Amino acid sequence: MKKRWWLLAAAVLVLGGVGLWQRHEQTQAVSGVPTVFVHGFGGTANSTGQMIQALTQAGVTKQTMRVTVTKTGTLKVKGGLYGQNPSVQVVFQGNRDGRQFTGWLLKVYTLLHRRYHVQRVNAVGHSLGAQAVVEAAMRHPAVKMAHIVAIAGPYDGILGMNDRPHQIKLTAAGKPTPMRSTYRQLLQEAPQFKAQAVLNLYGDLGDGSASDGRVAVNSARSLRYLLRHFEGPYQEIVARGATAQHSKLHQHNATVDKALRRFLFGE
Repeated sequence: MKKRWWLLAAAVLVLGGVGLWQRHEQTQAVSGVPTVFVHGFGGTANSTGQMIQALTQAGVTKQTMRVTVTKTGTLKVKGGLYGQNPSVQVVFQGNRDGRQFTGWLLKVYTLLHRRYHVQRVNAVGHSLGAQAVVEAAMRHPAVKMAHIVAIAGPYDGILGMNDRPHQIKLTAAGKPTPMRSTYRQLLQEAPQFKAQAVLNLYGDLGDGSASDGRVAVNSARSLRYLLRHFEGPYQEIVARGATAQHSKLHQHNATVDKALRRFLFGE
């Protein structure tokens, strides 16, 4: 009997300690702006993990939280927010349901604001994740958007699905032709876009396809016309060569990692 009471008391102490640790981890001081990382279609934690790792090694951020979004939109949080420029990794379990990415990301922003009192964030998205961070900034998110980095966003089509090499043409103002339905929808929402600054990163394999193998250069660059009403700083950077392949853009790509350090953290 005494043994059972001792075990029960020990369990209460352990659980109590865990609860205190969780509250402590969630409420430690944060300096700088949290950065949210969003993967693309079929992506996993590994998709953005290597970018976060490179930035951590450079000493400008550290991943302190992962938010997993279930297929039903439930949010599961691991870790907390603390330290300098903490990174929040978003992982969608329904990673092939790209139509839900923007809505799920908005839920993450609401969580950060309500539970952790976050007022503004940076956002980095790859592929459909890039499209999600851009579209979410058009839909009055719960937090203010600071710096947005869009990597290989397929705003006006994806090669092999609804686009072909060299099909998209851009006018001098960046307006794409043809203009596909998804792009037209984004165009309607675009006047509501708000952020402090935008960096558009894209890849060019240099093999004559004018693409990164999945997204045409002109599809990615059509973001400029989409955000033509945006009055803040807008930059474009191209990664070139074999390492500019669509998936390799988030795999310790020197051009991408350097651009992230400079744009997000002024390094």
